[in-house]
Amino acid sequence: MHLTHQRGPLHDLPDTLEAYDAVLAAVTEEALALPYLSDDGDRPRRIPDAEVASAGDLWLTHPAAEGPEFFDARADTTQELAAFALAADPRGYGNPDEGWAHLVASTAIEATPAPGAPDDLHVFAVRYGGSGEVFDPTFTRTPEGLRVRTEAFTALVGDPAGDERGEATLTLRA
Repeated sequence: MHLTHQRGPLHDLPDTLEAYDAVLAAVTEEALALPYLSDDGDRPRRIPDAEVASAGDLWLTHPAAEGPEFFDARADTTQELAAFALAADPRGYGNPDEGWAHLVASTAIEATPAPGAPDDLHVFAVRYGGSGEVFDPTFTRTPEGLRVRTEAFTALVGDPAGDERGEATLTLRA
């Protein structure tokens, strides 16, 4: 990860757990505050927001209830802290990802169906990042599945039942 400024090597810090935790917390906060990547020539650069385009309308919904089992992205917390709050061992031991199984509701992105998509399918299409062109995907049924064409790529979404092993299939081509 590229940080916006150098904090110095860890061996230059005072040899205390508190000093290490402070640096780790600052680096983590900086990384979470810049969740998207942008091409910066020879390396990716973290940025605070990204251009998003959708074929239909997009909006956020947030849980009405409060408590650790309701994650609201507007709250003054991080996903990491929320995962630990949901975990079976709130002291921070164990796997914090297991805590998400206790989640009741969270902030969600919702979308209206994409115009031109088959009526019997719930299809939405979103593009992250800008290409400078209008985002206007087209949808075509084929024997292999649903073909989605955009200005940047073509995707073939296979049968929802999956392949012979029950695995969903998605093929992307630039």
